[in-house]
Amino acid sequence: MNSYKRDYARPDLKIYSRLIRFRDFVYRRFSIFPESKFITLVQKSTKHSEHPSIIENFDSFYLYAKNNSRNFTVNKVTWFHMSIEEQVRLIANTKVLFSLPGSDLMNAVFLPNNAAIIVPERLYGGKWQASNEIRLWFRHRLDLYIDHFRPNATCKGNNSIEINLEDTWSRIQRGAIHEYISPIVRVRLG
Repeated sequence: MNSYKRDYARPDLKIYSRLIRFRDFVYRRFSIFPESKFITLVQKSTKHSEHPSIIENFDSFYLYAKNNSRNFTVNKVTWFHMSIEEQVRLIANTKVLFSLPGSDLMNAVFLPNNAAIIVPERLYGGKWQASNEIRLWFRHRLDLYIDHFRPNATCKGNNSIEINLEDTWSRIQRGAIHEYISPIVRVRLG
C-alpha cells in the first residue's frame, strides 16, 4: 500500500474518477497506448523553478539506476524543452516516476495504472518540504504506489541535498514491482 503518511481525509472516488477520465481523454487525443517500460527520473530545472531545490548527485543516481535496472529503460528528463505530447507519451509509458515535489510532479496525472511515484521531500530555505501535489491530488489515485519520504541525505546547502543512492534505488525497485488489485477484484478472486 502507499507509504505516504495519511493524516488528512480519505481519498475521494469522484476525484479519482475525474483524474482517470482526464488521463484517458488525453491518451485518446494523442493516440497513446500505455506500456510500463520506463523508470523516469525528473531533474528539476533551477532556472525555471519557483522553489529551486536540487539533488547534487542526480547524475550519479541516474548512472546508478541505469546500471542496476534489469527490466526497465531509465530516462533522465527535464520538462522545459519537451512538448506537452512528448511529456504525456513518456509518462504514459513510465512504471516508476522519481521527482522532487513541485510542478515537475504534476505530469504524474498521466501515469498508467499500477505505476509508482517516488518523491523525496525537498530542502528549500534550509527546511524540509513535503509534496502538496501528493497531498492534494495523487492520494486519490488508489492504483498508484506512492513513496513520499524524507531522504537519507546529506544537506549541501539551503536548497540542495545529496541522496543515498542505494536507499533511493531500493525505493524505486519496490515501486517497480507494485501491482494494485482493487478491493472489488480481490473479493471476486477470493
